[in-house]
Amino acid sequence: MLPSVGKMKSTAREVLSKNHFVGIIASVPFVFSMAILFLVFDVLLMVTNTSVALTANVIILCFLILPLLLGTFRFFYRLLDGVCDNPSSVFYYFSEKSLYGKSLKFVFRLILRLLLSYLLLSLPAIIVGAFASTDIYELFGMAIPLWTPLLSTISELLFVLSFIVFIVVNLKYYLAPYLFIVDNTMTPIKAMRMSIIISRRTQIDFIYLFFGMIVYVLLSLLYLPLIFTLPFLTMVYMIHSKCAVIQYNNTIETLNENKNITGETL
Repeated sequence: MLPSVGKMKSTAREVLSKNHFVGIIASVPFVFSMAILFLVFDVLLMVTNTSVALTANVIILCFLILPLLLGTFRFFYRLLDGVCDNPSSVFYYFSEKSLYGKSLKFVFRLILRLLLSYLLLSLPAIIVGAFASTDIYELFGMAIPLWTPLLSTISELLFVLSFIVFIVVNLKYYLAPYLFIVDNTMTPIKAMRMSIIISRRTQIDFIYLFFGMIVYVLLSLLYLPLIFTLPFLTMVYMIHSKCAVIQYNNTIETLNENKNITGETL
């Protein structure tokens, strides 16, 4: 049984109360990099087209911001364990070529899995949307059916439904970033595989946690408060993830003792 959302919040506040200023300083690089990302997108939109702007942002996100986010997670994980690193340690995955390559491998493997999942789940909406477009009928020289606008509405509803299903289906990866940063020997594939295994019992708890933190999430969407909410949100995520892994390890150890079943602990 994982601790309650209230208990996790109070533990996070207790840890951060001793390192409040350092936590904010450690969050600045990520928050600042996101501001740069938005600025680059706006500038590119003015001088190029949407495709170029989006491509540039995806490159910046994958090669710079997400490895930085992993380093930020690592800082708060170590803070939870009683180790207060220099805030510059958020650039940990840029410190060595091997670490940077490993972080990129994790980022791209996870993103690829998520993209394939989304494309598969949104395929019905894409197909219905294609038949809702007048282009396909003009291409084959066919009369445009009267029910085409209805198909457009159905396609939009299917996209919304597919996105909801996508979130639910891929919650199994929510522990992957935590597992990746806590064990330097763990490969990206193993981090995702172990996340799938452990999250089977903790996904519902994570959903409760998300809604228990909804005020902080909404404040973060305003962007400026993110510099203050990010340390708290990250610390709560670290506490939840640590408890989930401990629960899994305890379960495996109990099974090994009672049934002589060999399991993989972390």
